[in-house]
Amino acid sequence: MPIQPSTSRARLVLPLIAIAMGVLGSFAGGCASRPVPMMRAHGNTAYVQGRYGDAVAFQERVIELAPGRAQYQYELGRSLAANGDLGRAAEHLAIAHGLDPASPVYVRAYAEVLTELERVDVLEEVLLARAQSTGDFEDYLLMGEFLGKAGDPDGQEQALLSAADLAGRMDDRPQRALARFYERTNRPREALNRWKMVLWFDLDDSEATYAIRQAGDVPGPTARLVPMGRIRR
Repeated sequence: MPIQPSTSRARLVLPLIAIAMGVLGSFAGGCASRPVPMMRAHGNTAYVQGRYGDAVAFQERVIELAPGRAQYQYELGRSLAANGDLGRAAEHLAIAHGLDPASPVYVRAYAEVLTELERVDVLEEVLLARAQSTGDFEDYLLMGEFLGKAGDPDGQEQALLSAADLAGRMDDRPQRALARFYERTNRPREALNRWKMVLWFDLDDSEATYAIRQAGDVPGPTARLVPMGRIRR
């Protein structure tokens, strides 16, 4: 079955979106901009040097002056996460993602913190909303990656199948991800079929040919299968 959004999980995400919308108003009102570059530079230097508490202090001041900049919210969220304050990091990364939902950097950082917090419901809601909005197979791959890290193999499989549905014959990554997934979950027949679909893109693919031989089959032109997502029976 295709992945469907959860109403209950949506309610957990809406307050975060509201926060992001709220900071836009204060940004539109203007701010004292001249101190921002200096404070931001100090904060980023502290982050690079591993002085995460100092980075947070500088970046909190930046946010007071310019709360509506996604990059600034991201930088503070990143420093908070590095300093061990995952709850507050999630809040600021949610704002960054809400302000610029197209950014792959912000959504990945937000997903990493949500995974560490074990907030799988919010994680799935955020990544599913992004994937459904873009219709891009790479966003379903991202969803599959993080649901795997979060310990949700059923959700991971569905996300990877959606990626394969969308990618079709354009890209081998969904098939490769599915093959590895089926190997990890001890489903050798399904893994073999996915490796044969990888072979469709490149007959000499070293990972696919090795896996096919290990399964007792022979790689080559007659072994490859046309890539597909969900196998219709």
